[in-house]
Amino acid sequence: MEFLKRLTKAGKIFFAVTLATAVLFLVSLAMFIFSAVKAGERSDPGMDLGGRNVIKMAVGTDGSLVAGTQDGDLFAFDGEGKLLWETGKLRESAVQEIAVSDGRVYAVYADGYIVLFSEEDALAYGQRGQGAFSDYRQVDIGYSLSGNIASTEILPVDETFYLRAKLNDGSAPHSYIYRVEGSELTEICKSAGSFPIGGMTYTGGKFFYAYRGKLFREGSGKALFDLDQDILALSSSDGEISMITAGGSLVVCRASNGEIVANKPLRVKFDSSFVFSTGENFLAKIKNGGVAFIDAHAREISLKMHAANSENFVLWDDGCFMLRDSSKGAPRMQFFTMEKAHSVALFSMLRWVFLAIAVAMLAAALICGFCITERSRSKFRAGARKAAKAIWREKFIYLALLVPFALLITFYYVPIVLGFSISFLDYVPGERAIFEGLKYFGMVIRDATFWQSVGTMALFLLADLAKALIPPFIIAELLISVKLKRFSLWVRILLFLPGILPGVAATLVWQQGIFGASTNSLLNAFIKLFAPSFAGLNWINNPSYAVRVLSIVCFGFPWVGSYLIFFGALGGINTSIFEAVKLDGCPWIKRVFTMDIPLILSQFKYVLITTFIASVQNYGTLYILYGEGAGDTLRTPALMMYSEIMKGNYNIASVMGVFLFLFLSVVTVLNFRSQREQIE
Repeated sequence: MEFLKRLTKAGKIFFAVTLATAVLFLVSLAMFIFSAVKAGERSDPGMDLGGRNVIKMAVGTDGSLVAGTQDGDLFAFDGEGKLLWETGKLRESAVQEIAVSDGRVYAVYADGYIVLFSEEDALAYGQRGQGAFSDYRQVDIGYSLSGNIASTEILPVDETFYLRAKLNDGSAPHSYIYRVEGSELTEICKSAGSFPIGGMTYTGGKFFYAYRGKLFREGSGKALFDLDQDILALSSSDGEISMITAGGSLVVCRASNGEIVANKPLRVKFDSSFVFSTGENFLAKIKNGGVAFIDAHAREISLKMHAANSENFVLWDDGCFMLRDSSKGAPRMQFFTMEKAHSVALFSMLRWVFLAIAVAMLAAALICGFCITERSRSKFRAGARKAAKAIWREKFIYLALLVPFALLITFYYVPIVLGFSISFLDYVPGERAIFEGLKYFGMVIRDATFWQSVGTMALFLLADLAKALIPPFIIAELLISVKLKRFSLWVRILLFLPGILPGVAATLVWQQGIFGASTNSLLNAFIKLFAPSFAGLNWINNPSYAVRVLSIVCFGFPWVGSYLIFFGALGGINTSIFEAVKLDGCPWIKRVFTMDIPLILSQFKYVLITTFIASVQNYGTLYILYGEGAGDTLRTPALMMYSEIMKGNYNIASVMGVFLFLFLSVVTVLNFRSQREQIE
């Protein structure tokens, strides 16, 4: 209280604002954490699957869920997870597709049989619990299924139903559409080659199907229209047919005449194998991960939710969906109502809003807290006024610096910040950026290959430092000692000329001409002079890790690249110093260590730090020699980063980049500190 009494009116205002912004910061931080937790929530299916490998589900009567397994079991749960009925294995093969309509269950098995029965009969059997379930009929398609649940669809229509499936018909697999009436199968469509049939729907008493970019009506051999993109799925309602195309567009046409009334790009890349009709709308996997619900009535994506790329649909409906992930051993099932999915998507967005607010409130609290007392406000105003005057006084210089700094910020600092942020995200450019915390840091830390690459990088780093410092300095000392200046000039020219050769060409010269596997390569031919029985050695691709590393280290011999820096530095030393040392009887070798090196130590440090950074970042030589694989064990972190980027693993590559950035930053700071201490 005494502190508040001593404050001026302005100080009390700043104090109050500091408290308010600090509270808002804490609240925003708490909301960010809460939103992050809610965004990561996943729903348990709420049923005991008993270890059964469920691969397809459908919504039954009164919200029940009917499931089929890889082993051929069929069973159903109610909305509370209670088992309603179970038929057992009606066929000894996997259940590829399930549909429920008007109380009837349709199950398509991988062996080419369709099983039909009523939910009422299955429920009565479950209550009776005696004998094998036999109240069903089956239809033999004649061929076994060649596709999976993504290429199989069944559409019940009154006493008839339509089947779309990829079948192994004895030649090459083809996609078919059949109309099934009783036990009679009528072929509606057969694909040419391996092209899939895009989907089917029933509206206005007519059956429609898509093939490539064309939409057909049953009974009419002529397409209603032909798009320039393949159609992936069909839905229909209110006399309109909706289509999702391979290019990611929603196309809507009138069922009566095929007139296209809408063609809207959805600006999302879908996984073309996992775009499904829910009857009226669509559910789809976003390419490289994620789930999207496309509302055909609103003609937009009404839901975009994060999901791992390994999670696939086993259930899709207008009101719910279920994802199955078997990438980590036993399959894991995640059930989502649309309300829950919208909640997850909303909190995924809100967490970043709350994080931005928290950062802004923290900055405001710090600034206002600094201005509470009159003295601190005066210092703040004085500093701001002084900076403003200095900028105005040299305004043209600052304006001239504005362009290069803007370019630096755009092309260097922004990518650095993005690289740091991507290391915490499940990131695909233009599609998703989902916060995953330290997940990818843990993956890189546990990756033995990464640490092996660090060891390889350390070997090349030590070799590069030795090559950049020792041979060039010796050459510079020898050139300084040469009395014939014309000879010195020609030697410098000849030493400089190889540096004009492009790096890729120089690498290929050493790879093929000097270290080539044949006996005609320079090194093998030279050894053969002294050992005629020598058959030649494949140096670069040798099974021995040590031989490969040593061969690459030898590239560029005699390693005189940075001699000009040392030559210029030595040439800048006053010649009277050399003469005085010579008169004192100091030997040349002693002068080099006691005088020359200390006088050009700053050039040594410059070459050291630039070589250090270049060596750590270099991956070009290994990539030219081996490609991304780099001879299995012969990788560096920089090459692994490039390889992960090419695979689309931007988060893993960013984590590796963060590790290299921190490593180089520490080395650079230590170097600058040592230089400052030397100056002081």
